[in-house]
Amino acid sequence: MLDWVCLLLVFQVMVWPLMLVSRWSVQQTLWLDLAVVSWSLLTAVLVGLGRVLPWPGVRVGAMLLCMLLLVGEPVWMAIGGMGFDTAGVSELAGRSGWGWQMRISPLQALWELTTTVRPYDPTVWSPTILSTATAAGLGWLVLWGMALWARNEPDRGP
Repeated sequence: MLDWVCLLLVFQVMVWPLMLVSRWSVQQTLWLDLAVVSWSLLTAVLVGLGRVLPWPGVRVGAMLLCMLLLVGEPVWMAIGGMGFDTAGVSELAGRSGWGWQMRISPLQALWELTTTVRPYDPTVWSPTILSTATAAGLGWLVLWGMALWARNEPDRGP
């Protein structure tokens, strides 16, 4: 947990001065902060699940889930042909060129939050970021409960 806090502090030192150069609003920078915090905490829940559960295969599964959290949805979009919308049919396609708004991967949200090409619109990404923050918070509660349960459970080794 201390590692995460240190990395988050380094991110703060980087993002707030960058706000001055890139012409982001304070609200836009705060949403970017919340997005990074939310997705990193969600990733930490997956890593924590790999550590709490005693089976070695669970750690491998947790690492695969971490990778899928980042690149799974973009790969799925590319394979399924749901990627770039050249017809401009969807509302989001007019903003970023994508026909489908990513809900799980943070890549598109971070791209849209940091762009200065278009005016910032908080209504597009706030539901995705807030739902990720909620999932991360609930995941940490479950993980905390599992850690307490594992600590109180007698060792059932051979």
